[in-house]
Amino acid sequence: MSQQRLQDLLDKLLTDDCTAAEKQELFQLIESVEDDPQLQEVLEGAWMRYHQPGHVVAEDRSAAILKNILNENQVVPLRRKRKLWPYMAAASVVVLIGLGIYRLSLPTA
Repeated sequence: MSQQRLQDLLDKLLTDDCTAAEKQELFQLIESVEDDPQLQEVLEGAWMRYHQPGHVVAEDRSAAILKNILNENQVVPLRRKRKLWPYMAAASVVVLIGLGIYRLSLPTA
């Protein structure tokens, strides 16, 4: 892994100057890292460089946030989106059956 390239991509990401291809390259570099202390060093360096004194986050809270970012064992559950099409299909069937019954119950002229 090129530590300098990783650092450059992180800088671009943090300054919102990163293209989609560069983001993809950054994530691939992070996934391919075999030396966790080296990655941690690069991430901590980026964090400290962009951690401005004017932020309202306390130093201990900042350290806790960084620790949570670097903790790869944490699993974040994703909320599943409900699919509406089964409900819409069932409602359509009910409406069609109701219309059919209504039409059949009309007196013939």
